[in-house]
Amino acid sequence: VTDIQTAVRTNSTFVQGLVDHVKEECDRLGPGMADICKNYLAQYSEIAVQMMMHMQPKEISALVGFCDEVKESPMRTLDPAKEASKNILPALELTEPNKQQEIPAQTLIFCQVCQFVMREV
Repeated sequence: VTDIQTAVRTNSTFVQGLVDHVKEECDRLGPGMADICKNYLAQYSEIAVQMMMHMQPKEISALVGFCDEVKESPMRTLDPAKEASKNILPALELTEPNKQQEIPAQTLIFCQVCQFVMREV
């Protein structure tokens, strides 16, 4: 991988030769797949070369499956909280849900009208 990166930097025709070689390999896929392969190659070869130039050889080797991926730091298992969140976040007030009985709006209006009539009578 390092040799390829060096060749891309130092030899201006290396990339074009590599692309031409892959185009020849596309022809081996058969008539339908060859066109798709060449289309992908035309669309993505420049981007792939740019990405390869900015990646470390270890990353590229792991990405294409030549080597096992080496993780920088292993994932840690999360432990459950030992304290209630109200002790950690004092601004957070934990309360029971408000279970106020709802009265439909129409019933409320009749009730108010009834109370008004009773006061006037």
